[in-house]
Amino acid sequence: MIELALDGDQWQPKFLTINPFGRVPVLVDDDFTIFESSSILDYLELQYPTPCFLPTDTKTLTVVRMVEMLTLHELIPAMLTLIRVTNKNAIEQANQQITAMLNFLEQQLNNSLYITGDQISLAEIVAGSLIIWLPYLNVTLSSHPKVELWCNQLMQRPAWQETQASPRIVQDWLRRIQKLPKIRERQWKQIREAN
Repeated sequence: MIELALDGDQWQPKFLTINPFGRVPVLVDDDFTIFESSSILDYLELQYPTPCFLPTDTKTLTVVRMVEMLTLHELIPAMLTLIRVTNKNAIEQANQQITAMLNFLEQQLNNSLYITGDQISLAEIVAGSLIIWLPYLNVTLSSHPKVELWCNQLMQRPAWQETQASPRIVQDWLRRIQKLPKIRERQWKQIREAN
């Protein structure tokens, strides 16, 4: 595993040969390179199917995919708005999107340990890995007790604890995310000028 500071490392020529978009994460498995989180998760699930994180039942699989897509298209943009934007209306709309996502997850949990019942799935990996960051954005989970319990249980898993960032790293990451659009613009300009 190689960590990047995201303060310009991702725009170095060596990294751009791996991912021309300058984004993380990237997975290199032997001679096969994959970027974009969803594609990486799908690849890992198919290439290394044990343990299995995708249900085979059509409806349950659909719920997992729905949670993944809602996380990508609703939760992440709303979280980025809370990190980067100061406009009151935009922040209010972002909080509404996050609340809608939390309400949806609260319904899906339906007194189950996990979103799909009693087995962890990609829904937990995708949504859970972001929901646990909401308190850093001053979003409380207390109005969603099932989601709060679900998050607490996820964070107690040994694999989860081994891979989670410390609070210091999270705060540093939040500061970098605030600056990322300006850094990205500057780096793209340098790349264009070099060509």
